Amino acid sequence: MKSLKGTALIMLIALLIGSGFTNHKKTKQPLHIQIKTILKARELWVNLTFSNQSKQPIYLNKLDIGMSPRLMNNLFLVKEGGQEIAYTGVMVKRRTPTLEDFVLLEPGKSVKTSIRLDQSYAFKPGKHRYII
Repeated sequence: MKSLKGTALIMLIALLIGSGFTNHKKTKQPLHIQIKTILKARELWVNLTFSNQSKQPIYLNKLDIGMSPRLMNNLFLVKEGGQEIAYTGVMVKRRTPTLEDFVLLEPGKSVKTSIRLDQSYAFKPGKHRYII
């Protein structure tokens, strides 16, 4: 997707999933991200749970984890049959983040967010199978 380069959440997920640990021991990732899709009537929501599994605090950008009234940039890779579904939502040029733009996630703690996707992606009418 054109705007994935600047999407911190996708980059973070890619980093955590695809990080090449040089040792082959099972290592617990510092940030565990759980995603669950919910279809309410005709609204598609994703519930995200971010859990700090490390011994250090983690700061998460509120916009990038869905702690805003609506989706402000292309945070998800959505596909149908291997084809990307276009992001049609708002793209906001942001100022330099300040401390208020982050949520502190202490070790062992979690934060949950919900994001509505059907208003921001070009889902086709009818029944289809998507990968998010």
